[in-house]
Amino acid sequence: MYNKTRKNILILCHHYATNFIDVCNQYSHLFPADRYQVTIAYLCGAPDAAARERTQAAEVIFFDESRKNVRGLKLGSLLRLRKLCREKRFSLVVCHRWKPGYLMLLMARLMPVPALFIVMHELNTFKNIARRILVSLFLRKNMLLAGVSNAVRDNIRQSLRGFIAPQRVITLYNCIDIAAVQEYLAERSVARDFLQLPQDAFVFGTLGRLHPVKDQLTMLRAFAASQLEMPHAMLVIMGEGEMERPLKQAARDLKIADRVIFKGFVPEGYRYMRAFDVFLLTSTREAFGRVLPEAMLAKVPAIGTRTHGIPEVIGDAGVIIAPRDDQALARAMRMFYQMPLAEKAQWGERAYAHIENNFSYDCFRQTFFALPIVQAALNCVPQEKMQ
Repeated sequence: MYNKTRKNILILCHHYATNFIDVCNQYSHLFPADRYQVTIAYLCGAPDAAARERTQAAEVIFFDESRKNVRGLKLGSLLRLRKLCREKRFSLVVCHRWKPGYLMLLMARLMPVPALFIVMHELNTFKNIARRILVSLFLRKNMLLAGVSNAVRDNIRQSLRGFIAPQRVITLYNCIDIAAVQEYLAERSVARDFLQLPQDAFVFGTLGRLHPVKDQLTMLRAFAASQLEMPHAMLVIMGEGEMERPLKQAARDLKIADRVIFKGFVPEGYRYMRAFDVFLLTSTREAFGRVLPEAMLAKVPAIGTRTHGIPEVIGDAGVIIAPRDDQALARAMRMFYQMPLAEKAQWGERAYAHIENNFSYDCFRQTFFALPIVQAALNCVPQEKMQ
């Protein structure tokens, strides 16, 4: 039902995987309940009570499409979306990933959409020529494409060169609810007890899918190269995936299996970041690297690869190495291992400050409400004047 007293906002997402619920909530938090009514709709996935509970919106809708059924024109979803848009008359729509964005581009041909954002969370979304042509035909002045990092933004601009103007593609960083993360972070000793780690060990840790692009193999090689110089060190890998068996075999082959702990999938793994002395992210492809700000808010120094969005997130508050360079990673690991505790704590404080100054909700709000199409669609003043 159309609400005359509050402006209606739609956040349309491909699926309610945990990371996308967090992203939807990030955008929902932009809009105070006394002035806006937010609807979050998930294109794929059956109605789910846990997802509904975690989603922070006035209304949560499950389109209940299978991943197979959303290929092609998606006529059923389009008709349902058309009915929803007619009822709500949304003032602003944010779509996450291509399929929801594709639907809204079609919808905007049928009825007015005052402002539309299509946010991309991966690289190479527009390699497909059909997508490039569709965007060039359907994107209007009140619509923007966005990447979750400058790396994704630049990748989109490169793909769409000659199809749309580069200024039609912007960066809207993933941000993090600092207060919420701080509240749920377990203290160091509690986190180590939960993960069954020795309290006196020096722990290098990582969190993520066990997948070739995450390249945990480089971690194993770097750790093996330094094990004699780091006698009290351990490597903890949280996550599951197709590389689990090969990685475990590599640990055995490198003769470090007794000092590498595979924890598998750990629900809400970010809560245990303080168990680590140093966080590692060795991806060869990474649009943003959401685990990095979670680790850095725990005041854990980070080592990451010079890959796409990772350097943007780490900034000068951590160590950046080349991808697949196990020798450079080994040197960085030894540096932190041998570093005095006070100096390592300073690295942790710098990491926290970097995230607070660049990836907080306040930073994101200021960026979002400063956009002219947002001000025009919501008839609002810039965010600094709203406070």
